[in-house]
Amino acid sequence: MLTSLSLSRHSLTDEGISTICEAIKSNKDTKIASLDFRDNGVRTAGAHSLAAMMAVTGGLTSINLAFNEIKSLNGVVEACPQLQRLAAAHNKIRSLPALNMLQHLFRVDL
Repeated sequence: MLTSLSLSRHSLTDEGISTICEAIKSNKDTKIASLDFRDNGVRTAGAHSLAAMMAVTGGLTSINLAFNEIKSLNGVVEACPQLQRLAAAHNKIRSLPALNMLQHLFRVDL
């Protein structure tokens, strides 16, 4: 069973992230706890695809979205109530949801 996925530095962009998220959502046996999509040219649309996937699969505890072009993490954080680590440094974040709703969060890199 796939529990960790690291696809950093693959120039996936929003389209690639969306395709991967759809594949993960369609596989009921996938229980991803850790995702690394760092440095892929992901924008806010890709982050929304990620949030939609996380809302269906649940269980994500660590996500690395650093070195992308994301402007908002709205939806991403809300879809991951079990999130413990969020890395999103070196983006263009202008909108950040309240992180106090994440009771398990112990590390944030913005």
